[in-house]
Order: sequence, then structure tokens, then C-alpha cells
Amino acid sequence: METTARVRALSEQVKSQAAAGVESVQRSMRGNPAMWAAVATGAGFAAGVAGRLLRHRLRRRSLPAVVVIEGIC
Repeated sequence: METTARVRALSEQVKSQAAAGVESVQRSMRGNPAMWAAVATGAGFAAGVAGRLLRHRLRRRSLPAVVVIEGIC
């Protein structure tokens, strides 16, 4: 019975800490929306540039027209 009480107490403690962390993040996001918009824009731009570079590299890669496979007899 003592173990169950400890688990419940620990569970309540973890829940309260998690709630405090969520409130902190929400407060930060509300306090400076321009910064979060800039972060989202920068991340989208970086992902787009990376995608274009990868696509360009795949198209530039030259593949042989004929592949000869010799078998060992």
C-alpha cells in the first residue's frame, strides 16, 4: 500500500511540473510571435533549399546507358 501511495504522489508531481512547462512555452510563444514567425519562415526556407539541392544533384548524376554483367562459369 505504501508503494501505491508513493507512485500516486510522484505522478501528481510529474503532472504539475509538466503543466508548468507547457504554460511557460505558451507564454513565450504569445510574448514574441514575430520571432516564432521568423523561425518558421527560416525553417521552411532551409527545407526548400535543401530539397532543391538534392533534386539538382540527382538529376546531374550520370548513369551509364548500358550495363554489362559478366557471369562466372
